[in-house]
Amino acid sequence: MATQYRQLARLGMLRDRDILYLAKAGGRGALNPMPVGDRLDAHVTALGEAILAFSEPEAVRGVMAGPLTRHTRTTITDPDALATTLAEVRGDRVATDREECIDGLRRVAVPVLSGAEVVAAVSVSHPASLGPAALSSARRRRPPPGSPARCAGATPCS
Repeated sequence: MATQYRQLARLGMLRDRDILYLAKAGGRGALNPMPVGDRLDAHVTALGEAILAFSEPEAVRGVMAGPLTRHTRTTITDPDALATTLAEVRGDRVATDREECIDGLRRVAVPVLSGAEVVAAVSVSHPASLGPAALSSARRRRPPPGSPARCAGATPCS
């Protein structure tokens, strides 16, 4: 994905209320601020939204029960708004981060499923200067319901 889109690709999984970054490829500079092994609040990342949308209710409640800390002006900090976003992600099978974590950075993520269980997510980051069309094109290529998640239309994730 990093090569295909010439942007940063990441793999992450949910740990408590955070996303744990497991691997990354491509990207540099401002698009690459979090090293592998670091953690970030799940509610502020496309990886987190992709995972939470397909997680067991207890995991979602655990994230919503704690503070939904604001990272930027667009961070979702209201539990009801987050629940609405997660419902949209379940329907689309694609999560988007519209500068919710870092100003100037957008991300698109899809869940990695093992059967019906979400085990991780993969994302591609890009500068916000590329505009919202970069996110819209990923949504247009989403897989049909019931099919395995596909990484922004590229290769199977599950």
